This record gives sequence, structure tokens and C-alpha cells, in this order.
Amino acid sequence: MSFDPLEAVGLVMAEGDVYGGCFRYRNEHTLLTAKHCLPSTGDAIAVFPRSGRSQPIVRFERHPTADIALLVTETQASDSGSGYPDSAFWGSVSNWSLGEEFMAFGYPTEGPSPDTRSGSSPVPRLFVGHYQRFFDYLSPSGDLYLVGEMSIPAPAGLSGSPLFRAAAPQMVTGLVTTNLESYVVTDSVVEVSDSGKEYREEARKVISYGLALTLSGVTDWLREVLPSRSGLGLT
Repeated sequence: MSFDPLEAVGLVMAEGDVYGGCFRYRNEHTLLTAKHCLPSTGDAIAVFPRSGRSQPIVRFERHPTADIALLVTETQASDSGSGYPDSAFWGSVSNWSLGEEFMAFGYPTEGPSPDTRSGSSPVPRLFVGHYQRFFDYLSPSGDLYLVGEMSIPAPAGLSGSPLFRAAAPQMVTGLVTTNLESYVVTDSVVEVSDSGKEYREEARKVISYGLALTLSGVTDWLREVLPSRSGLGLT
């Protein structure tokens, strides 16, 4: 059976609310997501809309200094625990490069869509872009981790979703975490008030770039919380 990366991507939910994306990694019962997508209360589940499956989450493992977490569900009967999994990403890569193209799939929740009804599930969308640069990102919450800057913004709800290669969709290159915002001045006016005081008015255009945590930057943690799958030949 050929691997479909879209089947491995789901949603983290609790008490009917969507907290972010997630994806199966190495096994059908082990998932990765962004740490900030974990619900603080309630029984959490991972929902996979394309297959209609849901998996209750029984345990979390949070990275101490990066925005990533492991979700563990009950072992799935279809997962033998060895060899190449049918519905989970096989592993990650460390040979990413500047300008490399990525594909990202998820369920953004940025607002209603004309082709959906109120109360319906988030709309699945596939995004394509390229990595613009790589750097150590310090988040407002104090997390520090290696990221790839995306050429596209990451809409709300895409956090926790995977970035992967079109030619090798089994391998994850990154995990969406947040946006980095900058701006350009589109117009500038200097005014002088009646009192002779000078002030400046600017019109600014905000530009957002999505950030993706590189899994190769948390390899040691992944080895600790998620041992290599038997017969897979990957670490």
C-alpha cells in the first residue's frame, strides 16, 4: 500500500474545540504536535478527518525548550510496531537546504469559508512554499529552537502540522509553530502642529512568514521519548 501523507495528518481536539494540528510519526499511536497546541483541561483526542478515525490521547511528552510535544494514544491494532508504517510518517531529515521546496498540509481555522456551513470542521488545505532561511528562534514564552522560515504565512490552526518533501513525502522536514512578523513603510508624512511641534505619520504593511521547527534540531529528545521503530533503519 502506498503512503498517503495527508492520511497521517489530524487535529488535536478537546471538549469539541480544535487546538491545532498533529501528525502520526513512526507509529500509528505516536503523534507529534506543537507544544502550545496541547489543551490544558479535558480529555484530548486526535481526529483524522480524511479517514474518519479518532484516537484518544493517553499521554503527553513536552519538550523542555522547544515548541514540540509527543502525543501517545492507545496502540492501534493495524500497527505491527516494525517495518515501514502505512499511515505514519517514517522519520525526519537533516539535509534541508536554503530554497528547498516544502509541502504543508493541515486544517487552518482562520475563519468561515464560503463552501462550509457554520459549525463544520476546519477546511483541509495543502500549502506549497520554500525555506527562506534557518535560525535559532526565541519565542515570547522563552522556548529556543532551530526553525526554517517559510515563504508563506502560517494561518491560525496550522500549528502542529507537518512540512514534508513532494518527492519523498514519508519524511518530515519541519513542524509548523508560529509566524514571524515584519513590516514595510508604504507611506510617510511629516506634519507640524500649530505649536510648532513636529510629528510623523506612517502607513505600514505587515508581512508574515511562517516558522517551522526543524525535527533534526530535536533529534536527541525524539530518541529519548520515541525509540526507533524496529526494522525501519532510521533514527
